[in-house]
Amino acid sequence: MIEKKAEIDRTISFLNIASRNAQVLLDQALKPLNLNTSNYYFILKIAGHADLTQNQLFNLIHLDHSNVTRRLDQLMQLGMVTKIRSTKDGRQWRLSLTDSGLALVPQIEQAVTAVNAKFFHRLTPVQVQTLTVLLTHLQEE
Repeated sequence: MIEKKAEIDRTISFLNIASRNAQVLLDQALKPLNLNTSNYYFILKIAGHADLTQNQLFNLIHLDHSNVTRRLDQLMQLGMVTKIRSTKDGRQWRLSLTDSGLALVPQIEQAVTAVNAKFFHRLTPVQVQTLTVLLTHLQEE
């Protein structure tokens, strides 16, 4: 544990700076696709889960309902996502990608891969894997 007052927020500060740097790189890479760090992963999550409901999406991305709804509305206005009321449960909404949303998936994956390579270029693959495991532990409740 860090004991010096001058260093008490050092780790959190480094995490925040790294996160901002990664977001800037990713926003730049996603801009030509009319996407950003706030909405691209919705497309990837919807593409990766057949028959996904809006409630299931809430659980996958760990954001509050209003943020998810706002991002989905943006993606629907852009013609990338559709939301249809479930025939099984009228309270549920089924999410799917439009043809244009589906066409973006490989481009998003390519952009994210390029950003990962650029962002983590100073780390070895083992270090990236270790960092990923450590960050996963911090997400556990």
